[in-house]
Amino acid sequence: MDNTIRNISRFAEVNTTQAVVKSDIVDLEHHSKNIKQDQVNISQEAKSTLTKEVQDNINKALQKLTDKDATKTDSKTEEELLDEMIAELQEKLKELQLEMNQLRLNDDETSKAKLELLELEQVNLNAQLLELNNRKIEMLKGQ
Repeated sequence: MDNTIRNISRFAEVNTTQAVVKSDIVDLEHHSKNIKQDQVNISQEAKSTLTKEVQDNINKALQKLTDKDATKTDSKTEEELLDEMIAELQEKLKELQLEMNQLRLNDDETSKAKLELLELEQVNLNAQLLELNNRKIEMLKGQ
């Protein structure tokens, strides 16, 4: 019986509420204005290295795709392969855009730095998509 009373009193303590006073909110706003934000700077060298690494990774992925697809050329035409690669890049761009939108909601420096990197990756993916579309156009002109 005593345990039951202790448990009920614990439950009552957990469920008690406390009113928020306007002065508490003002103090909180004052403190949040005085907090310094961390700042992250990415050097030009690091950006160019990252861009090079991203481009190398993309080129390797495209090479793998074309190598795998080269063995399947009997069953698929070059146009179909280009269409698949274009669709894949478009899907990656959509996913990247969603991730970038999420990062834009955050106001911290880490998110801003990652957003810059993702923007560079987006530029690279757009360049590849443009190149694939140009190849497809040239191929269709030749027909």
